Amino acid sequence: MELDSEALIVYTIIINVKYLLLRPSEKLVIQAKEVVDYAAFSTLRYARFSSNS
Repeated sequence: MELDSEALIVYTIIINVKYLLLRPSEKLVIQAKEVVDYAAFSTLRYARFSSNS
């Protein structure tokens, strides 16, 4: 399940970046930043969890 959610996050980032390149608007920039921040946080949390087990 962990891998599926990570794949979904990566897919979401790619889609956001693609739209960002097509038509940059402030809303999309903010949304993409939030997605990247969330992905970074999730990756760190997952890495910590994996190293603890």
